[in-house]
Amino acid sequence: MFVVHGIGQYHRARDPKQRFHRDVGKVRSLAVKSLRQRMKEDLPVKGRIEFLPLEWYESVHIDARIGTRLDNVTLPSVSELRKFANFAIADIIVYQNDELQRRIHDALMRKMDKLWLLFCERNP
Repeated sequence: MFVVHGIGQYHRARDPKQRFHRDVGKVRSLAVKSLRQRMKEDLPVKGRIEFLPLEWYESVHIDARIGTRLDNVTLPSVSELRKFANFAIADIIVYQNDELQRRIHDALMRKMDKLWLLFCERNP
């Protein structure tokens, strides 16, 4: 199962990649716990689900330089408030712009293909 972060995932965390991966790890742990419970109850278990994190943050905030562009046109005062406002504005821009939506979808599809091939290679 591919897990894609939502709006604000990266802004809320000091180290966003680690937080997102940790959140996906929690989901994975809950799924394993559920499977173990099914086994204890002698219910059928046909394997397990793997949860693979996918990120789109880089494709718009870094590669498309949305954040840098906003930094160039917003006031430099109150840096934390400015950073928060720029992230919020960037997400609104992304969801209103067809080109940026395509960029996200394309980046996610490339990552999905790569992860799927790697998964199949490791799990024949």
